[in-house]
Amino acid sequence: MVGKEIRRWICAALLYEGGPATVVRLAQLIPGHPEPHHVSQQIYELKKVGLVEKIGVGAGGKPTWRLQDRFVSTNEITEMIPQIERAAREKVALYSDRDAVRTEILECLREPAPPAGQKPVLSKQEILSRCRSAVSEHEVSQILAELVADGRLIAEGSGAKRRYWAAKNMQLSLCSLIQIPEVPIFQDEKTIRARFAEGKAARRRSAIGGAVTATFDRRGNCLELVINKEFLNGR
Repeated sequence: MVGKEIRRWICAALLYEGGPATVVRLAQLIPGHPEPHHVSQQIYELKKVGLVEKIGVGAGGKPTWRLQDRFVSTNEITEMIPQIERAAREKVALYSDRDAVRTEILECLREPAPPAGQKPVLSKQEILSRCRSAVSEHEVSQILAELVADGRLIAEGSGAKRRYWAAKNMQLSLCSLIQIPEVPIFQDEKTIRARFAEGKAARRRSAIGGAVTATFDRRGNCLELVINKEFLNGR
């Protein structure tokens, strides 16, 4: 459903409601139930031309919208009302189980990868097609961004060429570090440092209340692990 078509359905849905409605309510009323994100984009286009206005908040503190007085209905919009009446009776899930989607994303990018010996590198559309719990493409985009920011996924490119893959899991126990001779360990009065590789730091992640900090490069490789002795000793 293209933007112009969604805008016509928004006007018809607001006409059917006869009063203010949230974006979520409008998505429930429009046949095919477009994503609330897409409805929100088009309602702001209608606002720009003065056909709708925001007048308050509804369920969950979401803005409510209504038709401006200058709006004039057409036969085409009036003929949409029976379809909206039918859509209003349908039970539809507009939002995903985000935890389930997050798990499915990590699962489809998990090692071992097909073909063997290579990391799975997927586009958003490929990931979306493998996430059975996903309802909204916009939500998948948000969850992918969260996983990248959290250091669990790596992303390169933009738009349709953007690709995602799993960051390397470089977490090792202190016991394991001691047993690996090629990992140099440095100590001073306050810290213990395990240096895995040289490189330019792209992100850092802390755990255990700041007691442990890991530094990663842009591809998700762990460069250094720093343990704060003061935290471990309860200060």
